[in-house]
Order: sequence, then C-alpha cells, then structure tokens
Amino acid sequence: SYIGVDLVIEMCNAKFGELLELPPELCRPGATFEQLADYNARRGEYGPGDIDELVRSRVETARQFLPHRFERTRPADGRTLEIMGMPTPEGGMVSTYFDITGRKAAEQRIRELNAVLEQRVAERSAQLNAAVQTLHRSQEELARSAAKATLGTLVASVTHELSTPLGNSLISASTCSDLGKRFAAQVESGQIKRSDLATFLADVREGSDRI
Repeated sequence: SYIGVDLVIEMCNAKFGELLELPPELCRPGATFEQLADYNARRGEYGPGDIDELVRSRVETARQFLPHRFERTRPADGRTLEIMGMPTPEGGMVSTYFDITGRKAAEQRIRELNAVLEQRVAERSAQLNAAVQTLHRSQEELARSAAKATLGTLVASVTHELSTPLGNSLISASTCSDLGKRFAAQVESGQIKRSDLATFLADVREGSDRI
C-alpha cells in the first residue's frame, strides 16, 4: 500500500485487503489511515485499551513517516504478519505485508527441538558424570586391591627370606641346649674327660657362630 503525506491511501493491491481482512471501503484509494486504525483497534488488532487512545497513538506515529519493521499476530486467526514501511521522497509511505505464519511455526518448532535437545544433552551429561564417578571408584578399588596384593607379596617374600635364618638359628640354639644338658650329665657322673670338654666347647662355639 501507498499512503500519501495526508495519511490517505492512494494505492493498494488486492493482497493488502486479503491479508488484513479489511472491508472493501478500507482497501481502496481515498480511505484514510485513521479509518483503518479505528477499524483495527475495534477488532482487537492493537490489543486491549481505550479505542480512541489506541487510534490517536498510531496516527501520531504514522505522521512521523519513519522507516519501520515489526511483526503482528492477528487475534482472529493467529496469523502473523511482518509489516515494513519505507518513506518516499514525496513524503508518503510505502508499506509491505508478508504472511510469516509458517516461518514463525517453524521457528517455534526449532525452539521446542532445541529445548528437547538441551534436555537430552543434560541427561547424557548426567549419565556420563555418573559413569566417570563409577570409573573413579573402580580405579580406587583396583588401586587398593593392587596395594593389598603387593603388600601380600612383600610379606610372603620377607617371611620366606626370614624363615631360613630363623630356622637355622632355632636348630643351632636347640642343639647347644642339648649339648649343655649332656655335658652337665657327664659332669655329674664324674666321667668327664679333657677331650669331652674340648669337644663340648668346640660344638658350642660352632653353634653360637651359626646363631
């Protein structure tokens, strides 16, 4: 549509009236912007509020002839229009109207899919965190088990290394004890000989060395 500097429609096509669902008398040359705004305000196109104030506000804005671009969702059928206006050198305004209902629905669907995707990512992240924690616990348990196994091997090795010298020392001590008992019996019997004493001393010395 083209509105002149006096805010009167000078040109418009059939699609203008079709998209805005206007009566014939408002979508033809000679109709004023104020009449158009009043019709839209009364059918709720501009939302709630005082009709006269809604019309006055839009007429004042139109008189500024500023470039604009905005979206409006019609309350009657939910159709969303993208409305763009561009001032002309003569002082009027050329306006274009696009039905973007399908695009808005697609954008809403994308937002819904993104929300679902974010939820799934959050769920998978939580599952991954749980798996990582389980892995850490398993690693700690394996480390403890490995430490216990290493300690057991070390204890077994030390025990093996100590058992031989301890066993030899025990045998030598027991032998020395038996030698002492036999030597004491010989002394009590009065049958001790110098060679017996020498043998006893040699055996005890050897046992002590082994211990």
